[in-house]
Amino acid sequence: MRNLKRQLLFLALCAAFLAGNSSAGVIGPLGPASFNDTVDWCQFGCVPGSPLSTVVPLASPQTWVSTGGNTGAIALALGGNAFFTQQGGFWGGNFNSEMGLIYNNACCGGTSDNFLVAFDQAEYGVGAYIQADSPGAFTGTVSLYDASQVLLGSIDLGGVSDTSPGGAIFVGATSTDPVWFAQFTVSGTTGLAGPEPDFAIGTMSLNATAPCSGGGDDKGDDNGDGSCGATEDSVPEPSSLLLMSPTLLGLVFLRRRAGDSPHHSGRAAMPDRMP
Repeated sequence: MRNLKRQLLFLALCAAFLAGNSSAGVIGPLGPASFNDTVDWCQFGCVPGSPLSTVVPLASPQTWVSTGGNTGAIALALGGNAFFTQQGGFWGGNFNSEMGLIYNNACCGGTSDNFLVAFDQAEYGVGAYIQADSPGAFTGTVSLYDASQVLLGSIDLGGVSDTSPGGAIFVGATSTDPVWFAQFTVSGTTGLAGPEPDFAIGTMSLNATAPCSGGGDDKGDDNGDGSCGATEDSVPEPSSLLLMSPTLLGLVFLRRRAGDSPHHSGRAAMPDRMP
């Protein structure tokens, strides 16, 4: 199995595939209790007791490590910088107090864009806390893709964005097929603080094992021997990623080797704002 520590291409996936449909093998929305691993964005520099009042630009793509030791990368789908911040400082919205956040900074000079996540190993479920920047009702979506960037399914969940901490929605989904890419999107608010999508995601959750129910390749048993958690699917060679369907956007960008893309250490001062 080749992993993303070799050169890979990040894809901007066709927005037409993100319309909230789901396949029989994708189940959701699910809460954080349905997952067995987490990615805490505080690994990029949370300040306990004094949440960041600024955003920290991150190299794109930016590598991360989960609590369970899994690895991957996150980037804005169109290639701009992502930004790190904290609930209770720069972000005064619905996330739990001092939670680390990844934000597209669309309110203040960033890119109005979706988040694309890639995994160094197959996952069988992905979810995250999510909130729109603009006040009002919104819909958060997580879309899961296989190693060939084929949509496995998308799950939607509605929420309300305001300034009450602790009320962010969690949108998550599990899959009977291996997941190598996921995309988080938001729609629905009017964009009072910036154009859509203008949003952040909090702690991300993963399932590293298949939701196997006993035998058959359609039950998470890729080897056909009744075992769960193993997969014969592999990350495609970078060259094969270029042979994408015409329905995919033609925008691709190269992921640097691990260690060659440290996040930016400078903190760009931004005005305080409330979602």
